Amino acid sequence: MSSIKFHGGDNEGVFIVETFADANTLLRSHKHTHPHLSVLVSGTADVTIDGKTERLSGYQMLTIPANTKHQIIAITNIVWLCIWKDNVDTYELAKESLKLIKA
Repeated sequence: MSSIKFHGGDNEGVFIVETFADANTLLRSHKHTHPHLSVLVSGTADVTIDGKTERLSGYQMLTIPANTKHQIIAITNIVWLCIWKDNVDTYELAKESLKLIKA
């Protein structure tokens, strides 16, 4: 079952967003004011960054630049991590912007 979990936060210096997405699930297009590191741990996904789509299979790491629209479509079941520098604003923005939608 698709879900998003948050680990860390509360000014601990870093937090991780862990997304479990079933096949044919969309992590909708969004952007953040801060860059972050992303890891496709397992599965296959179409990843669109700044209008350019690439099919990736886990294990892959990539950096999402600041102010860049990005979205992920799970082709198979995936595990996706986003690693963020922590402060209250970025934690709240991450929680607000990350939504899973059945494609």
